[in-house]
Amino acid sequence: MAKVKLIMTSALAMYLSSERELYVEASSVRELLNRLSERFGDAFRQRVFNADGNLKSFVVLYLNGKNIEFAGGLDAKLEDGDEVLILPAIGGGTANINTGLQAA
Repeated sequence: MAKVKLIMTSALAMYLSSERELYVEASSVRELLNRLSERFGDAFRQRVFNADGNLKSFVVLYLNGKNIEFAGGLDAKLEDGDEVLILPAIGGGTANINTGLQAA
């Protein structure tokens, strides 16, 4: 089992812990996510997984700077010292913005 550095965006970390970086032992990305699910429960699961248990479409994981889709997916093997970044896309705003400007 490898000891890997997990990096979370502040948007995700604020729901899970105050720390943006954690060290976790896991042998694959899938196992890493399972360990995080055990540790943080629904707070983690609801932000990362859909109802089918798959990654939400807007959550991207990087292994040593490379999108996991190009590094073996969730079954990518982890080694000591690897870094995994969880990057949920952030959106917001509203479609009903009245700026007071008129079209010319």
